[in-house]
Amino acid sequence: MKRITTTLMSTLIAFLLVPSFGFFGPGILSQENRLALVVGNAAYKSSPLRNPVNDAFDMARTLRTLGFQVIHEENANQRTMENAISRFGRQLRKQGGVGLFYFAGHGIQVNGRNYLIPIDAEIETESDVRFEAVDAGRVLGKMEDAGNDLNIVILDACRDNPFARSFRTSSKGLARMDAPKGSLIAYATAPGSVAADGKGRNGIYTEYLLKHMTTPGSKVEEVLKRVRVDVINETNERQIPWEASSLTGEFYFAPKRGIAVVKRPPVEPQRPERDEGLEKEREQLERERQELERLKIEIDRKKLEAERKRLEAEKKKLELAKLQPKPKYSPRTIDLGLVHYTQAPKTFLVELPNNFSKVEIGVYGKGDDTPNSYGGWNAWLKVNGQTVWKFKRWNKKEGGVIADYTRGGQEVREVTGRDRYLNATSFFKPGINQIIYYHYNEGPGINVNIRIY
Repeated sequence: MKRITTTLMSTLIAFLLVPSFGFFGPGILSQENRLALVVGNAAYKSSPLRNPVNDAFDMARTLRTLGFQVIHEENANQRTMENAISRFGRQLRKQGGVGLFYFAGHGIQVNGRNYLIPIDAEIETESDVRFEAVDAGRVLGKMEDAGNDLNIVILDACRDNPFARSFRTSSKGLARMDAPKGSLIAYATAPGSVAADGKGRNGIYTEYLLKHMTTPGSKVEEVLKRVRVDVINETNERQIPWEASSLTGEFYFAPKRGIAVVKRPPVEPQRPERDEGLEKEREQLERERQELERLKIEIDRKKLEAERKRLEAEKKKLELAKLQPKPKYSPRTIDLGLVHYTQAPKTFLVELPNNFSKVEIGVYGKGDDTPNSYGGWNAWLKVNGQTVWKFKRWNKKEGGVIADYTRGGQEVREVTGRDRYLNATSFFKPGINQIIYYHYNEGPGINVNIRIY
């Protein structure tokens, strides 16, 4: 009898000392696995925050006392956040039970989706967000993939959008997300509204969440309701916490014991456990990234400085060119001399440089000294097979030359000086050019000159 009594007492004592994590209800002992990922980001370049690191540290410590295994990250960049979410998903899928994700920091909505902002995000426009931030739906996806019993998402991330000035839309806070079956999503304030940083160690929402989640025997809905009441009173109704839930069972952060309450030994605050080798590698990668950014900025600066100097030199060169007098250009003249009708047809070869800009042909008739003498009628010039001039007559009279000539199918009569120059640029080409003089009537002939510019 004594042995039986001793055995019963030992069994009862062991039963009372088993830690309880109430998923099913107060007084019902349950040892479901509990896993939490806690992230707090505060050290933003453009808009740093006061509380999130403290919020995450205190939340991680409290969750450990409530039986959670905690993955804890502080001031995480994008890669760190994504790696932590993947690790959280793998572990949750492996062990099942209860999954909890807590984030404190900047969060924004773009096109109806919520994004959590890493500390290294470089966001200039809305289109940058999906590449620089972490989609909150990524966490819900990992939880759904795990197929575990219950999931809780807590977002203390509804602060002012630090990038709002460069965005096309003016949506505030976070957008509403539908909670998948068996999950609860808690926001520090209602969708589309903004939550405030706290004046003390913690943000207002997290401060009251830490206070009430350790109350024994309180369902998670009751805890969040008490938090909502306290936050509303604290902020004079400017901030109203909000939840979306599809829970089908009951969950207690701190279950109430049916027979006795067994207090756990106090857990000393611990900073997140980190793999030293991985941490050193991250630090090295971050240093290399910063060095590359510095080098890129330096290279860009040197390029801009070189371009500036080049433009200044070009400007000075143009200014000096304006001040200097333009040199007078004298064309090169080729005198083909007097061509008598008896010499016709006569061919001349004229070589032009590649950089010539203009060619003129000058002609005049050679009559005698009689006032009405004619000279050089019925003659013409061809350049490279095309007729340039066709002369009918010249009459030296009163110191001038009457020239009847045909060009382009039109007959023109002019009184000119001794030499008549005609722009014939279009008939010439760089290199060797052929000029042929024709004459089919008697006459003294003509003089031919070529001007090359």
